[in-house]
Amino acid sequence: MFVRRDWRYAVVLVGYCAGWLPWFADIDRQMYFFYAATMAPFLVMGISLVLGDILYHPGQGSERRTLGLIVVCCYVALVVTNFAWLYPVLTGLPISQQTWNLEIWLPSWR
Repeated sequence: MFVRRDWRYAVVLVGYCAGWLPWFADIDRQMYFFYAATMAPFLVMGISLVLGDILYHPGQGSERRTLGLIVVCCYVALVVTNFAWLYPVLTGLPISQQTWNLEIWLPSWR
């Protein structure tokens, strides 16, 4: 990203910061996290750009491509597994108290 100048990264960074920086305009006021929904598309685009660069970069050898493919596949598998694990909490499905305690990782989530 910093070695070669790519305007796609700049667009994503400007869009993300445009949604994030206004939170600092009024620090003494309570801000609700649902306002961060405007940043989600830029976060997804940024992750996609980075994974695309890991997966394929012109001039790289076959070993580098294989390693990139493994890294990207592991990341995507981790994201899908985490979503499947948290799906009951995210959708409000009934779960046991033990499952609830396992899925609520941080004390601030309780």
